[in-house]
Amino acid sequence: MTSISSATQSIPVPDQTLTERDGLKLKHISENDELLALLGYTGGDFNDFWKKHMQDIREMSAGPSQEVMDQQIAKQNADPIHTVFRANGKIVAFMGTNTGVTSTNGLGRVDWGASQEETAQNIKDRLTKLYGNIQMETYSAESGVTVGMAGDEMFGRGPKMPAPEAAFKTANEANFVTSRLKTSAETLALFQEARKWFGRE
Repeated sequence: MTSISSATQSIPVPDQTLTERDGLKLKHISENDELLALLGYTGGDFNDFWKKHMQDIREMSAGPSQEVMDQQIAKQNADPIHTVFRANGKIVAFMGTNTGVTSTNGLGRVDWGASQEETAQNIKDRLTKLYGNIQMETYSAESGVTVGMAGDEMFGRGPKMPAPEAAFKTANEANFVTSRLKTSAETLALFQEARKWFGRE
């Protein structure tokens, strides 16, 4: 046997060519109808088909575009936070409303409960085994605190998140102001409509 050597390995090659082995003649891929059917070839210029097939393989191998990945990350970061877990005041894990759990250490197997509250408690129990004392902070969906904010604090990219009570108060104040502005605008519109009705404008 002869061999073709490479820097990393040696691959044995038989003395006779593959097309001569056992008296068989191997077909060129363009002549192998069964293989072409599996690849989706239905006729036409084989070279165009093959170039397109190779381009499709390259695109699939490349994965999603940077734009698609950025959109996905933005969507994940906008997800409302459900629970933040702290050890010695530092975030060691957090759970989004729809995005699952992110942690600084391998959590291992965590039981997903029947509710988010049960799952959060299971995560706390697991983290307590790793870190000891764990503070669990649960946020309302209306708090305005997001997964992105929790990730920024945990990985040192942003400021400390507001506590759940402070976030809830801030969200309620913002909602109150927004509702008052909306009500004031509606009242003003009704008042102007009444003035028109009575011919004062």
